Amino acid sequence: MDTKIVLRNGSELKVNFLDLDFRGMYVEEAKKYSEAMNKINLEDDEMLVLNTQYEYTKEFIDKVFGGGEFDSLMKGKRDLALMLELVVALTNAKAEMDKTLNEMSAKVNFGNGYPA
Repeated sequence: MDTKIVLRNGSELKVNFLDLDFRGMYVEEAKKYSEAMNKINLEDDEMLVLNTQYEYTKEFIDKVFGGGEFDSLMKGKRDLALMLELVVALTNAKAEMDKTLNEMSAKVNFGNGYPA
């Protein structure tokens, strides 16, 4: 069950958070990404902070979707708004798939050991 993310620059990315292999890798890398972002000292030089956030995001996307994917999505631009749009879109897509998964799971009755 793919979700297509379309960024304002026209770049597209397909994700499937119901694919267990993809989901497992995404969750693991998202945790590392979040931990790295939270370690950034926001009191450092502004450009250092922004460049570090950008590089961490690039590393995260490339680990999850393959080397070069981030640059492809960004179309050669180092646009912070587009970077944030991508991260928010991924977060929202996962939340929507989590909701779908919960709804589908609620329809299955395992009380007798078999689906209803």
